[in-house]
Amino acid sequence: MMKTGLIAVAAGLFVSTVAFPAMAQGGAEDIARGFVFEAKPGMATQFEEAIKLHVQWRKQNNDPWTWVWYQVVNGDNIGQYLVRSGNHRWADLDAYDAWQSRVGVSAHIDTTVSPYVESVSSSITQLNSALSRPLEDYGTITLFAVTEFDLRLPNQFIGAIAKYVEALDQGNWGRPYLWQMGANGGTTDAALVFPAENWAGLAPPAKALPEILAEVYGEQEASDLMQELQSSIRSQTSYTLRVRPDLSLP
Repeated sequence: MMKTGLIAVAAGLFVSTVAFPAMAQGGAEDIARGFVFEAKPGMATQFEEAIKLHVQWRKQNNDPWTWVWYQVVNGDNIGQYLVRSGNHRWADLDAYDAWQSRVGVSAHIDTTVSPYVESVSSSITQLNSALSRPLEDYGTITLFAVTEFDLRLPNQFIGAIAKYVEALDQGNWGRPYLWQMGANGGTTDAALVFPAENWAGLAPPAKALPEILAEVYGEQEASDLMQELQSSIRSQTSYTLRVRPDLSLP
């Protein structure tokens, strides 16, 4: 796990990837529901086949939500699976719970997917649209590089990030990125997500983030800003997700 603050992100991500296509579309409240699955050892193939069966069942029962599946292909927790649905309001969760109860989602999961699951966790996140710079079309995106932050000083962190975003805008940085904030459940306070069409899309840009900060704010203020951000972070972890359209709905 990396412990060096967002300057490490600048070196490894900004100068090198959470939202995911649904979150990037934007809605009234921009919340997303997500589940992280770990398959039992040696049962990844059976797990994926079970997911396909369950997704087909959801299609037959007219699932009103879109669910996109991802797999961790690099970094921490490699091999884990993530499924999420975004662009929702809080009230949408009530309507969806009613649909799940009516068609018996839990019972079908118990008989198809659960036998191959080692662990599962869930969380709700919210897109910070003011800090995000999304793409208009995610149709060709296959990878998402994610850095998750456990924050010591959330308000200080958000304030510093806002100044980073301002500098990137002034410096015409150009790369899309999204900030997701933990809203309920999970252990992540904030996540920075970079979409890419392929691994080459994660290569470092021509101008590094510290250079842009210095150009916009001057050397001393840029240094102070990076230290301010770093001191607001307790820890961080990073990984890369690959989109799994073969498991997704629709």
